[in-house]
Amino acid sequence: RKQLQSFLGFANFYRAFIPQFAKIPLPLTELLKTKKQGKRPKANQKLLWTEHCDVAFEGLKKLFSQSPILQHPNPNKKYILQADASDVAIGAVLLQENDLKQLQPYAYTSRKFTTVERSWAIWEKEAFAVKWALGVWRHFLEGNPIEFEVWMDHRNLEALQKPRRLSPKQARWALYFKRFNFKLKYIPGGNNFMADTLSRLPQYQSLREIIIQPLIGNKDNHNPESIARLQHVNLNDIHKATAQDTWLWDNKTTCSYRNGLAWQGDKLYVPEVCRTSILQICHDDKQA
Repeated sequence: RKQLQSFLGFANFYRAFIPQFAKIPLPLTELLKTKKQGKRPKANQKLLWTEHCDVAFEGLKKLFSQSPILQHPNPNKKYILQADASDVAIGAVLLQENDLKQLQPYAYTSRKFTTVERSWAIWEKEAFAVKWALGVWRHFLEGNPIEFEVWMDHRNLEALQKPRRLSPKQARWALYFKRFNFKLKYIPGGNNFMADTLSRLPQYQSLREIIIQPLIGNKDNHNPESIARLQHVNLNDIHKATAQDTWLWDNKTTCSYRNGLAWQGDKLYVPEVCRTSILQICHDDKQA
């Protein structure tokens, strides 16, 4: 349901350029209606996808890449690049304003992250989305005397344009950005739905197989001392330490926060005061 709503929001942005737009997605909009008026639909409610829905969906996709929606670029006008990243993919769209001050796209692009890229912090994923889009449309943007705009829903990209300590990878990206004449413009996530839709549909996560080996015959794991050590470090300790961690205060924009815990990509950040105890528990065992 959420994916369909996101797609229809994307399509609705271009309704002014599609003749008789209201009729085309009608089978899709009907799916979102509930049988009982006034009853709010559930987010995970199953939808009955019919052949008419498939025709409407494919028809809209085809219209997005045809005139009058998709236009040839005008080298005398300013470009606008919208880019966004999700946990699994990046998407971008290159736009220009028409004579009526309406934004019209020139090109779309998207791709999924590699396994290594998925482990990056969210701000690095957002920065890479811009870098990759600049590379795709470099022949239009590099050397263009007219300053173009990069619209993002993440403010941390500005860090690459300011003096700060960067990793070698981030420093290379910062140098690459210097080749282009652009300025960053922050827009709230709800207004960045064009690039957001390209990066998030379909919304999926790679499955990771977790194998837990039982520690058979290891008496050390059952003695009172080992049990006390296991109980010494728990989630409550990590919650408290996370709230007081000085490194996180200085670098909080590089992490995302869920359930009181800090994450860098899909990796849990363990505060320094908890690390020794956790390492001892995991590595002092004979089978470690």
